[in-house]
Amino acid sequence: MSHTQFVYPQSSNTPALWQVRENEDENPYTARLPELLDLTDTVIDKLLKAEAVSWVLHGAREYPDNAVAETTAVIADLIHEALEAHRTQWEKLRKFAEKKR
Repeated sequence: MSHTQFVYPQSSNTPALWQVRENEDENPYTARLPELLDLTDTVIDKLLKAEAVSWVLHGAREYPDNAVAETTAVIADLIHEALEAHRTQWEKLRKFAEKKR
């Protein structure tokens, strides 16, 4: 990856503010941000759904046949999906960090 860096003082009243800009087509710091945010949203969404289903199960007075088994299966699926999204997110972050070193 070849690029040029320009370092120059930023115009302001404060004496020592500096800014570094890279001359690249794609800003590496923000290029993957939407994808990572989508994965974060997925993880949070799945965990919130699992929590909501858990509270429904917890608050029920009488359970229909197989309700506990079905509900716990839904919770397990949501947690599994959250874990998979988190693993994908972590792998992308790890690769990104390796490129920065």
